[in-house]
Amino acid sequence: MYSGDPLSNSNVRLEYDHDLENGDYVFLLYEVVINNSETKEGHTATWGWYGIDPVNNYVYDAMTY
Repeated sequence: MYSGDPLSNSNVRLEYDHDLENGDYVFLLYEVVINNSETKEGHTATWGWYGIDPVNNYVYDAMTY
């Protein structure tokens, strides 16, 4: 796994996924892993799902919430 600031790695993506019923936003953090550099074939590796409360900017692990 990448160490350091994950968002500085061009293979790491943070994408909005959906809103929760309580109004929080859910984002998916994942890495694009290239298995074959010639064909660019690979897969994604999920790092986590994160919720954000837009009222107080609280960020939390949405998988354990």
